[in-house]
Amino acid sequence: MVKKIFLCFAISFLLITTVSALDTEITVKTLPFHEVQLTTSNPSTSTFSPFESFKEDSDEYGDVSFVFSSNEETFNIIIYVKKDGENIFSKPTQYFDVPAGEPLYYEILPSGVEPIPTPVPVNETNSSEANLTINESEPNLSVEEIVGETNQTKSNFSSMTGFVTSKVKEIPIKYLLVGVLFLGGALIFLVYNKKLRKKFMEKGDKKVERSSLEDELRDAEKKIEEAQEEIKKIRETGKRQERIKEAKKKLIEDEKELMRLRGES
Repeated sequence: MVKKIFLCFAISFLLITTVSALDTEITVKTLPFHEVQLTTSNPSTSTFSPFESFKEDSDEYGDVSFVFSSNEETFNIIIYVKKDGENIFSKPTQYFDVPAGEPLYYEILPSGVEPIPTPVPVNETNSSEANLTINESEPNLSVEEIVGETNQTKSNFSSMTGFVTSKVKEIPIKYLLVGVLFLGGALIFLVYNKKLRKKFMEKGDKKVERSSLEDELRDAEKKIEEAQEEIKKIRETGKRQERIKEAKKKLIEDEKELMRLRGES
């Protein structure tokens, strides 16, 4: 029973983990046909703790996309742009405490290089672009303004990029997990309640039967003890009678000997 309940909890936890995972689409626009290396990491640790790494070549428009799946509400991003194994920028581009579950768009270009517009298919509406807001007031940023420092704060991050505006949507994953686990536990309790009750009743019946059997054993032991005492008394009585018989016999023999001695005298 315990194994079954544990298995049900384990399956429920796996299902919850799968359902609650957030997919974050990350699009990077850079130079065409360049290698883009992107790594996501844990923002709550002081040391670098990566979640997942991606590597892909940008297309003829300089676009490359990745999909990061995680249960975390926020994460950090570090991006390298390379050509023939050499870094294009002196330092990697970094973003901190990025909200998960929202489409992200980053432009990483050298100073003075305009992004190549990506053609939009005729059958694709502009609704997909509503979630991505690009600040075009500063199209020509320097490499130093694009590249982030490791110890850069969130406020510096906002002024440095100027490219990404995404709505921060706080998803209470922890509360969701607790709620689903509670519902799963309640469901398991309802399913096995009848079996558990039956098992407890059987244990109670066995306990009553065991108590009755113990009483019978005590009664039998008491009767045996009483019988042993009776046998002991009978044996002692028999020994006394045997000694009386022997004494009488000896007395008779002594009287005969006395009479014999008197006759001889």
